[in-house]
Amino acid sequence: MKKSMKIKILGSESLGVRGLSCVVETHDRKIVIDPGLALGYQRHKLLPHPFQVAVGKKVRREIVKALKGCTDIVISHFHGDHIPLANANPYQLSARKVSHLFQKPQLWCKSPYDVSPAMAKRCSDLSNVLGRRLTGSEGHTDGLLSFSQSMPHGEANTHDKIFISHDHWDHVGGLSDFLKVNKNAHIYVPGSSKFPKIDVIPITKPIEIQDNVFSTGELQQIEQSLAVKTERGTVLIVGCSHPGVGNILKAAFQFGRSYALIGGMHGFREFDLVKDLEMICPCHCTQYKSEIKKLYPDKSVDGGAAKVIEV
Repeated sequence: MKKSMKIKILGSESLGVRGLSCVVETHDRKIVIDPGLALGYQRHKLLPHPFQVAVGKKVRREIVKALKGCTDIVISHFHGDHIPLANANPYQLSARKVSHLFQKPQLWCKSPYDVSPAMAKRCSDLSNVLGRRLTGSEGHTDGLLSFSQSMPHGEANTHDKIFISHDHWDHVGGLSDFLKVNKNAHIYVPGSSKFPKIDVIPITKPIEIQDNVFSTGELQQIEQSLAVKTERGTVLIVGCSHPGVGNILKAAFQFGRSYALIGGMHGFREFDLVKDLEMICPCHCTQYKSEIKKLYPDKSVDGGAAKVIEV
């Protein structure tokens, strides 16, 4: 017997209410694609027409109804008319109001790298509201679902990325000069950091920055660390380890076995915590460099400006 598939358009370009949300139902799955819509407060200095408001309300109801009991949610990209928004206006779909419907379904998302700063920030904000990592699904196959590699949307992005572990002066002092020559860089900062005149991407939860490169998320409201997955294990790059080396290693466990720890460790003295690492590079603010090198001479590596460490 041939198995059927049902496709329903929930909302499209209707009366200026932008979006293209739909639901696909098979014999064993209910898949919601791009559950969002965009209707701004003003366009051409005009408030939304009452018809637009009514259509938008109807589309929001249909999307919420479709999300209930769905097995999969697909996010093709992070434009505001394709996702629930963390800071939605009254005419858009609020991520906070539907976050409970995003907890059980499998999420299939566009990778949050090689995108514009605005899209990267929407991805980060949505991840924080949902309390879930939005990892890339390009190239994955699961039953009837198969995802292509990402395709350029407009001109290709060549943005650099800046990772700020925390906002102490010795970690951000050169940022303003860097931005004079590269104004399009994505800047990932801990969520509690304050950069009033710079467009940044605040991070509170773990997030994939690009393929195999992650943030641990902000720990203890002060610092985030960079986790890079390699064939040998996860390489952790830390700023000053203010949350504690133990807490950072624990947070990084979700990315797999830790292979190396590189960076500042301040007054870290619980040396047994790093006994299973294969490489350790204590530098910057680390107070007990000589003790670490003495305990682990075969795995210790000297750090320094312009130092290249092969892993």
